Amino acid sequence: MNKKYILVLSAVVAACASEPVKYDDGGPDPIQEQKCEDPPEVDLEEVEGSQASSADVAISTYVYLDEECENVTLVGVKLYYQQSTAGSESWEEDSMVPGQNPDEWRGTIPSFALGSAYMRYYVAASDSAGHVTVVPEGADTDTLKANIFNISTQ
Repeated sequence: MNKKYILVLSAVVAACASEPVKYDDGGPDPIQEQKCEDPPEVDLEEVEGSQASSADVAISTYVYLDEECENVTLVGVKLYYQQSTAGSESWEEDSMVPGQNPDEWRGTIPSFALGSAYMRYYVAASDSAGHVTVVPEGADTDTLKANIFNISTQ
């Protein structure tokens, strides 16, 4: 074989041995999916002051997902609450519903549950990638980390 043809053939083989050509098959971008490691961001509004024992207490939070992760969706936002009485270890659970503002979620602690001096509460948001965010952090395993508000009997 001629040296000229060997050089041309070597150049073609070298070009083919480089990085594979990327193409769009219309499916999700696996590189993009790998970047979706961020759990939902939760901005819980704390209940201010004492709350009347005769009225429901509204809880509001904002939940944000990573905008670059189009394939990840919000699965649910739950409100957990309990009385502060001694021996109260179980949490009542209620699903929160979308509020009037974008990314807003609302829940209610019913007045019949307000039976002690103060109430503990926290919020948990979960996404389709399996991430769960609890706010305040650790409140699901340590009741002393939960948010609290006082109950007024007047």
